[in-house]
Amino acid sequence: MEGQQQQQQPPLDQVIALAVQQAVAAIIPDLVNHLAQNPPNLNLPAPIINLSPNLANVIAAAMPQPPPPQSREPLLRKPDDFTGNKKDYREWNMKITSYIASANTSLNTDEKKIRFVCSYMKEKAGVWAEEQLTARTTNQNWMWNDFTNQMKERFVDKNDKEIARNEIATIQQGNTRAEEFFTKLASLRIRAEYTDPLHDAIIINRLKLGLKTEIVTAIVASGNEPATIEGWRNRVIAVEEALYTHKPKYEVKNSFKPSTTSSSSRAPPPPKPTPSLPLGDPMDIDKMRKEGRCFKCHQKGHLARDCQNRRREVREIWMDLSTEEKRELTELMTANNQSDFTPPQA
Repeated sequence: MEGQQQQQQPPLDQVIALAVQQAVAAIIPDLVNHLAQNPPNLNLPAPIINLSPNLANVIAAAMPQPPPPQSREPLLRKPDDFTGNKKDYREWNMKITSYIASANTSLNTDEKKIRFVCSYMKEKAGVWAEEQLTARTTNQNWMWNDFTNQMKERFVDKNDKEIARNEIATIQQGNTRAEEFFTKLASLRIRAEYTDPLHDAIIINRLKLGLKTEIVTAIVASGNEPATIEGWRNRVIAVEEALYTHKPKYEVKNSFKPSTTSSSSRAPPPPKPTPSLPLGDPMDIDKMRKEGRCFKCHQKGHLARDCQNRRREVREIWMDLSTEEKRELTELMTANNQSDFTPPQA
């Protein structure tokens, strides 16, 4: 009988396998519920640990784990060193702050940012940076905003506003593209503190002197000048594209017609139209606004957008064109999506 009972007992490996199957079957519902509630991080439920610690470890190791956090490398090129030249500071500061913003996790504290900036300061700027690093004590918390204000105080020219205003007063497009011209102008406006809408009249009149003559002529002759700087920007870029990419035959007679003679006998370029409002202090704008004067002709009784002096100038330019030139200019503006273009009436 004892022999028969021993033969009827299953092998030990089968007993272990059966126990494992039963343990797995018992914990699967709890495991599924747990994973559904906590997919990113696997914290094993108590039944797994109580029933079979080894099995719990095996299952945990087999489950997909979240990838370790990785610091995103900046996409921008690292800035050049800053030597302390005040003319270079604004551009350098813009580049290095943009790089820090793109660095994400690698420069995520004020102290890391400050030390990173100091590492790109050489010569005169490097001496100043070393003084800042030396003056810091271990108990002192570095504040990024305080540091940037100190840099601005040290490296921004005290006369920067007046310098920017003088640059606006003499800005010329030359051979640069319109997009680059307006990008530079936007930077100068911030430095000059010409950001109020009341300053638009000053900037627009300066644009007419600084942009290429043929571009200004095409826009003025359209009879529908933009009223804002952004409007001028969009129109100038579009007209530039039409004039120099498609190369139409459009020309303007008399004072606006480009000379076709050789360089040795070429006549001097015609003077550009004088601005209706000189570039001056913003207080001039405020004064005229309070007195109810036009920003263009300085007369009382109407706004700049209703000024008749500009309209007479546009009509004179238009009437000076030949029939063929009028037709080509109309086609140019229409092809350039200037659907609101209306030829001036005599």
